[in-house]
Amino acid sequence: MFQVLAGPPTVGVGGRSVDDVESRNEVRAFLVSSRARLTPQEAGLPVHGRNRWVSGFRREEAALLAGLSVDYYTRLERGNLKGASESVLHALAGGLQLDEAERAHLFDLARGEPVGQQTATPGVAEGAARCAAGAGRHHRRTRVGA
Repeated sequence: MFQVLAGPPTVGVGGRSVDDVESRNEVRAFLVSSRARLTPQEAGLPVHGRNRWVSGFRREEAALLAGLSVDYYTRLERGNLKGASESVLHALAGGLQLDEAERAHLFDLARGEPVGQQTATPGVAEGAARCAAGAGRHHRRTRVGA
């Protein structure tokens, strides 16, 4: 017996669609890779201790530079950009030192446009690909500067 679905398939609890999950994953990958490519020294932040578990910014450092609470930044990094104001997105882009293409990609993600169907802004694909390429490199915990 076949069942006809009224909308896109849902996964997990809460009735989130597959597109919602993909969008959250893309937001997460983008923000994590953007945070990982910057060092505290590049942003003028003091480095406490010599051993760091992450090569780039810690969440706390990214939140500080964006002027956001750590809890709110963490929520955004987990893919929940819905309801984020334009000023929050500008602050986030500034704190992560995003270039024009990356900034446009962040705003496209926040608008909730379907994954892979964002409006074509010159350079966005290159910036997004550069960020996505760095996202997979940080899957293991290693000490930096040990």
